[in-house]
Amino acid sequence: KIPILTDSLGKIKIIIYITKQILNRKEKQLNTKSHENQIDLMVYKLYELTYEEAKIVDPELDKVLAEFGLSKADFERMGVEELAKLVPVKELEKSC
Repeated sequence: KIPILTDSLGKIKIIIYITKQILNRKEKQLNTKSHENQIDLMVYKLYELTYEEAKIVDPELDKVLAEFGLSKADFERMGVEELAKLVPVKELEKSC
């Protein structure tokens, strides 16, 4: 069994919302990689993994963080709610 704290339920709802966005994008045959990476980061934080622990789970963690313009320090500091608001750097560049 995977332990889930009751105070994490709101955070899980955020992850479910983004998961629904992924499913909608997949139906339209759109790229979902950045959304999937975002969920990965959020799950690492949900389980309170440190940067070093998350790096063991995902050896490409630095690349994923760079996709969102984040550093190791940003990852350590941010929570699930903040990570839910991320927009990939390439999408920000498109809007400028």
